Amino acid sequence: MTQPHGPKHHYRKVSLPLLKKVLDLQREYPLIGRFHLWDWLLPQDKAQVSERTVGRAMAFNRLVYDELGQQTPAKSPRPHPFKAKTWHQFWFIDHRYLNKIEGVQYYSLCILEGYSRAFLAGIVLATQSRGPVLKLLYETVLKWGAPAAIVSDRGGAFVSADYDRCCRRLGIRVEHIEPHQSWQNLIETHFNLQRIMADSQFERARSEAELQHEHTRFLDRYNASSHSAHLKRRDGKRTPQQVLAWVRGELVSVRQTGRAFHEVLWTRTLNDAGYALVQNYYLYGEQAASRQRVCLWLWDDILRIDCRDELLASYPCVYEAETGQLRQVQEPTLHSNHFAQQQGRLFVLGEEQWQRVSRLHRQRRRRYGRGRQQPRLPLLPHAAQK
Repeated sequence: MTQPHGPKHHYRKVSLPLLKKVLDLQREYPLIGRFHLWDWLLPQDKAQVSERTVGRAMAFNRLVYDELGQQTPAKSPRPHPFKAKTWHQFWFIDHRYLNKIEGVQYYSLCILEGYSRAFLAGIVLATQSRGPVLKLLYETVLKWGAPAAIVSDRGGAFVSADYDRCCRRLGIRVEHIEPHQSWQNLIETHFNLQRIMADSQFERARSEAELQHEHTRFLDRYNASSHSAHLKRRDGKRTPQQVLAWVRGELVSVRQTGRAFHEVLWTRTLNDAGYALVQNYYLYGEQAASRQRVCLWLWDDILRIDCRDELLASYPCVYEAETGQLRQVQEPTLHSNHFAQQQGRLFVLGEEQWQRVSRLHRQRRRRYGRGRQQPRLPLLPHAAQK
């Protein structure tokens, strides 16, 4: 049997089904690169195609579909001044602008671990004040321990005296990047990944709860995705979550952490009526959250009560930093929360029928004089006979 003399065509991996799968991901994440798109394919698809094959499929789709656009070429990397050589050597913290919802600007506040490139914590906020920064740092240190240093820009929240004081007490060295050199803060690079991987989902959010849900979803997905910085590891760990694993920083007890933040943080347990006792004041949080552990944060003359990262009440107050005492607490603003939605009230009181703030008047113990003796108990009959 004679062999055909025509050209021999090899098997082409860029097939129509692959183009369709790549196209769907490109439309959902228009700015995604070929590495992350290849990593997000199904396991059976990843085993059959390589990263370069996915890149060719993406290039073909860009030629056919104009709405996909063109990606800008990547810049050559520069030596990083805060390159971590071990776990928890450097943490990176910063804010990032998100979208506006009903005229309110929201921000993403995250903490990144420099060696594993894993996001340790993150939250969506409507402010860039120092209070939420200290609160997120407090909760992250309790969970992951203290790093050797923390890197940030020179924003107001990161140059405040409270921020510097709390880090110094925890043994954390505060580092700031050079002016107009945002690339030195490693979290800026990963905020670019947030823009690529999640901004299209952030724009669809119509409330703060939806925005927070998409933000948490992005953190989980990012930590479980392969990272280009770990492709050459010999242990086979490719994701930030695998590289970080169980490794903790300098262990800090709850008491030590509380002492480091004692000017701005108190922890209390709500009683059965939903009140927290702070110095000489009973402050209402939420009755449906009774017996729950809450955090009380003081900044900008506002005392805030939150439970599990959910704001319950805000109290305008007068605080004397010299003596560490609350001198005056005004009527609060009660915020909607899921605790009140889960459990309805049997009796609903009016605004003027119950107190949200009540002051505790402590009574002094009665003391007897030195010359006065305590009367003896009457003698028993058998003792009197003796």
